[in-house]
Amino acid sequence: MASSGTSNQLRFAGDVNINKVKITTSRGMTQDITVQVMGIEYYEDMFSPFVTGQIFVKDALALPNVLKFMGEEYVEIEFDTPTLDSPIKGTFYIHKMTEREQQGDRAVVYTLHFTSVEAVVDINKKISKTFRGRISDTAEQLLKNKNYGLETEKPVNVEPTNTSDTFISSFWSPLKNLQWCCSKAKNERGVPNYLFFENKYGFNFVSLDSLYTNRSVQDFVNDKYTRDDLGNGRTAANPQEDYKRVLDISMPDSFGDTLEKLKKGVYQSRAMTFDITRKTYTAKNFNFYDKFERQQHLNPNPINSRNLIARPNAALLHRNRMESNFAGTLDNTNFTYIQERISTIEMAQAHRVEISVLGRTDYAVGQKVFLDLTKMKPIRETEDTADTIDRLFSGYYLISALNHSVTRQGHECHMELIKDSLAANPNSVGEL
Repeated sequence: MASSGTSNQLRFAGDVNINKVKITTSRGMTQDITVQVMGIEYYEDMFSPFVTGQIFVKDALALPNVLKFMGEEYVEIEFDTPTLDSPIKGTFYIHKMTEREQQGDRAVVYTLHFTSVEAVVDINKKISKTFRGRISDTAEQLLKNKNYGLETEKPVNVEPTNTSDTFISSFWSPLKNLQWCCSKAKNERGVPNYLFFENKYGFNFVSLDSLYTNRSVQDFVNDKYTRDDLGNGRTAANPQEDYKRVLDISMPDSFGDTLEKLKKGVYQSRAMTFDITRKTYTAKNFNFYDKFERQQHLNPNPINSRNLIARPNAALLHRNRMESNFAGTLDNTNFTYIQERISTIEMAQAHRVEISVLGRTDYAVGQKVFLDLTKMKPIRETEDTADTIDRLFSGYYLISALNHSVTRQGHECHMELIKDSLAANPNSVGEL
């Protein structure tokens, strides 16, 4: 059971220590409220730039009056899984208090909402500046620079790019500049699917291509396992096996909306550009299957067969180009690879699964996991185990969104998993 005191022993899967919740006001007053905390929700999202969360407080000390809560406080949070040297900790900005309700004569409960300090920095900065050079170098400046960046002191993971760019930030925030850099970046293999997001390990400016090649951090299994069988009627709990078990699973989007993907140009598209300097017109077709082998993927096969009805005219893109917009540069647009970027970003979310598992503080968005599911059908005793695997929905996934839900009773993780490809071959004959 979680407590304000810490334990170095893992008593059960989902055990957690709430080590610190300390508030600092804008006037420098501090108060440790760890014992008043009923629970913490800590959110990460691979398609959202900053960490957010909530703290649930039961207060009999009138802390909002003592500390004069005004939505300008900082909170230092730390919680961990016993035996794991991987706590979730950091300093965040409290921007809202909600759901304040009285309990009895002398107690009140309320929710404090927090976000990364860098989110507040971003809102308060609008940059008028020209950026030049390799895009990954520009991204690192936008993360660390004190004058025009997010001023972060957290670790940053910036994957080198093989593209350079010159552009003017027309009073854009640091975040908008970083998102612009994502749209113009290609990795060293030439694949243009960069994302910018924060997780417990820091800020990440990386390509999906690189995330797909990382090692898997956990295998999740949806079965009826409860305890290890020791024989002679004896059983024993095995926390490591418990961590693998799926507590709840749902599939809100099993393979995406094919019609919408056609409209967005996920499978095929035609891009047309008008060069106003050279007075030229160019049209370029894109085919997802022509690029598949060159890209990295979570699983070996595409999510659609080659029988899919898809033509370039399903999605028409229009772009303007102007050569030598800046001295010493040629084409500054991403016309040559925008179609591939649209396709890979959308394809990454083709299969979406939501699961709940027992929580660990070393899980983070952007990590790769394996999900092992069995087919929902009658299984004969003589049937081979390999024939019972659901090869359509099983396979490698990325954790795209994550909620660490911590209470005094324990820790659960609610995950959104996504994958861009299949373990089974969609062009094969017979059952997958």
